Amino acid sequence: MKNKSMTAEKETGSPYKAPSGQAHKKTFCRICEAHCGLRVDFDAEGAITSLRPDRDHPVSQGYVCAKGTRFLEVANHPERLMHPLVRQPDGTYQQVSWKEALDYFKDRIRPILKTSGPHAIAMYLGTPAIHNILGGLAYI
Repeated sequence: MKNKSMTAEKETGSPYKAPSGQAHKKTFCRICEAHCGLRVDFDAEGAITSLRPDRDHPVSQGYVCAKGTRFLEVANHPERLMHPLVRQPDGTYQQVSWKEALDYFKDRIRPILKTSGPHAIAMYLGTPAIHNILGGLAYI
């Protein structure tokens, strides 16, 4: 089953319907700061079927790295985490709501900050998070 988060409706709005019954839309890759142009193809239900270079993109002109064109494999991977998980005492993981996950984190991070200060914790940001406004907060 295809990842429901990777559908035309949710991810990219109403796509242009191609004569073949499929749909396509122009977008860009968000994996790195180059933001290469991509064309996204959808099936009749609106699920993404392929990512390919956009030769009409004014900057990348059809050049895209393998990460961008293969990202659909990551998005649709059967082991992709779609919900927060909390490790149980026996080592298994239990799915929880986002509120429960954030409360779990908050309840554990505050005592560390209180006793050891802000430099006692670390945050990792990688591409593409490092290239957006939230990534800039790491340097404040």
